[in-house]
Amino acid sequence: MIPDHIHLFVNCPPRYSPSYLANYFKGKSARLVLKKFPELRKYTNPRPGGACHSLLERVKSVFYKFIVMSISTSAEIYYEEAEEFLSKGDLVQACEKYYKAAEEAIKLLVIENNLKEIINDVESKGRWESENLFKASKLLRSNNPEIPILWKSAWTLHVEGFHELSLNEKEVKKLKEDVKKLVIFAINS
Repeated sequence: MIPDHIHLFVNCPPRYSPSYLANYFKGKSARLVLKKFPELRKYTNPRPGGACHSLLERVKSVFYKFIVMSISTSAEIYYEEAEEFLSKGDLVQACEKYYKAAEEAIKLLVIENNLKEIINDVESKGRWESENLFKASKLLRSNNPEIPILWKSAWTLHVEGFHELSLNEKEVKKLKEDVKKLVIFAINS
């Protein structure tokens, strides 16, 4: 713990959006602080159930920075795991790991580009859906016109490689190059 902020290292299922987690921790932290220091109630948001914003307003931004770093690492880890599965000849698991790497890359780009429409939808549903990822890939076209194409390659790996078992090694190797481009673009953005 540092005097003016904290760092949280959280492992959670990807269905929870970063903003959901930030709000969860912010709310829990505010309640704990107010329980221990009731005199701080004068700094709270006047609405019922409002958080102690004057003390905890930075928690969300710090937490977002952590989430961005965590998603970036997740994309890289999924990609490395996919490479390992591919080297062992396990095309099915390789396809799913490549897809997960691309999914994490899209999420990272959504957060870094603050795509409110997507973020709000994920928050309201409490999880990411394929619809969010496709919509995000289209909205991200302005950053890189290839993103929708790269995302479609990842989706093909997911559907045809993992679910339908219909991709051969040559096809997987070709499609994985698009995933690699997407992950690199997201991490370097």
